[in-house]
Amino acid sequence: MLRVIKILLCTVFLTPLATVAAANTLERIFTQANVVDERTEQDVHYLLPLGRVKNDRKAGRAAPSHFERLQGNLAVVTWKLEGAISLQDARQLVLTFLERQKADLLFECEARDCGESSLWANGVFAQPLLFGSDRAQFMWVIRSREAPRYHVLYLVERPNRRLYFHEETLTVPTGEMSAPAAQTALKATGRVVVGRVPVLDGKANFSDIVTRVAEWKDTITLPPVLVIHRHGETVAMTGLQQQLADALAVAGVQAQVEDVGPLAPDVDAPGMIWVEWVNTAWYPGMD
Repeated sequence: MLRVIKILLCTVFLTPLATVAAANTLERIFTQANVVDERTEQDVHYLLPLGRVKNDRKAGRAAPSHFERLQGNLAVVTWKLEGAISLQDARQLVLTFLERQKADLLFECEARDCGESSLWANGVFAQPLLFGSDRAQFMWVIRSREAPRYHVLYLVERPNRRLYFHEETLTVPTGEMSAPAAQTALKATGRVVVGRVPVLDGKANFSDIVTRVAEWKDTITLPPVLVIHRHGETVAMTGLQQQLADALAVAGVQAQVEDVGPLAPDVDAPGMIWVEWVNTAWYPGMD
């Protein structure tokens, strides 16, 4: 039996690994909808769609004409919309919701500009229920400004006039973000987490941080300005700023390193000590 829920778009914005339909919600979009399918997968390779769908004859499958390769944890949910709601009214409710989110719109399309609905349904989303009219489909791809999290939203009307809404949410764990994605985050939000710093036998181990900065530096056009954050018992530790700077220098990376200690709390902190790459030229509203 299908479960009826009263809220549609759930806060995978805040709880990326939660079962989507069971998560707490922030916004009401549709007053009633049935969950027809949901699943979660961890550590998946994912093509984030940034263009219309097409048949890739070389690969032997359907794929977006433009995409970004990502890896992370995926949450997928498909709803059947209930009640006397039209496709255009459903679209407007989604747009109103998106306007209130702290997110960047990476791609959107509608109708035949999206490509064939059958390719999205069967070739990309692997959900035949989404096979609708090419003229009655909408897609939005957005990126959260508060975390490395991406959402693909697809709204479609089938020939029998039933409406379906599909969401795929990919959360990129700290340390698995690609250099291009980090560059984009630096431009959009002014900072990106490089990674958590483990403490072994009372000493901070910056080896993973150094490796990641060395990997990113040739792609990211901004100079490495690295900020150390720390809380709890790690506040008493000394010399971390110089320790990281020296380790980077040995790896051939010239970087500015700062230590703000506990002065910048973060509820989404990846650990007791973490390092961020900061865009010092960033300002609110930067394009």
